[in-house]
Amino acid sequence: RISGESYTAAKILGMYAISGSFSDCGKMFYRLDLHRSSSSSIRPWNLIISSFVRMGLSNQALSFYFKMLCYGVSPDVSTFPCLIKSCVALKNLRGIEFLRDKASSLGMDCNEFVASSLINAYLEYGKIDAASHLFHRVSKKDCVIWNVMLNGYAKYGAFGSVVKGFSAMRMDEISPNAVTFNCVLSVCASMSLIDLGAQLHGLAVVSGLEFEGSIKNSLLSMYSKSGSFDDACKLFRMMSRGDT
Repeated sequence: RISGESYTAAKILGMYAISGSFSDCGKMFYRLDLHRSSSSSIRPWNLIISSFVRMGLSNQALSFYFKMLCYGVSPDVSTFPCLIKSCVALKNLRGIEFLRDKASSLGMDCNEFVASSLINAYLEYGKIDAASHLFHRVSKKDCVIWNVMLNGYAKYGAFGSVVKGFSAMRMDEISPNAVTFNCVLSVCASMSLIDLGAQLHGLAVVSGLEFEGSIKNSLLSMYSKSGSFDDACKLFRMMSRGDT
């Protein structure tokens, strides 16, 4: 019998799961010690669940989760994002709410990884208020969760919230990435916010992202839609020189 705490066994299990060899994976899995509820016993369960999700087998992932609970094994912050993704794929809003309640009971709903998945799920259903409420409860926000929320605001036309959110993000000293720039620049283009767009251009230069493919296009679009054709032409000429 192989102990559930065996790192080697978990690695072999992961190899089978990633390769899609679920038969061999299942045989190895049931040789592990699944009856213990220590934190180490969650690893093989997470490997199986995440593999089901990656293969698009959402129902199987959820079924395996409930089997895990029957064994007395508690989910962790790596379990919930996979399960939430499964519920989104199945268009199962009740399942998402159930998982949030479970995460909340374990004090994990405001973890940045779990919250990011929940926020994204709420936005898929157009529940922007629920997403925003959860977002503001998260104390430790990284660039990823900011991007999820900012893109959600932009998707549903809450452009003012994107601008305010970006300002708050900068005040929290979170460095924007390409996803952030593209989101906020698209809002600047829609609202003709040339001053903010120019500030973003400067920040992109300082960040070394000015000539990143998608940002170049976003900057051109922002200048053009804002009526600043001279700036658009200057940027285009700089881009052309950089490409040659």
